[in-house]
Amino acid sequence: PQYVGWFLFLLGFALTDWSPWCAAALLVVAVSLHLLVLIEEEHLLRVFGDSYRDFCRQVPRYLRWGQFRI
Repeated sequence: PQYVGWFLFLLGFALTDWSPWCAAALLVVAVSLHLLVLIEEEHLLRVFGDSYRDFCRQVPRYLRWGQFRI
């Protein structure tokens, strides 16, 4: 939820002052946050093992959008 919140905050900021710089910054932040999530997931999998893997099967990475997990 924290990373989704940061992304939505920056998206709102970018929409208020849309420019190529804002679009580029938003893209960099989105990719950086996604890479950070992947690194954290790998670490948590090493620390907690199968219990974390089971948790990941039940909880979407970012959002649940109807039937789709994002």
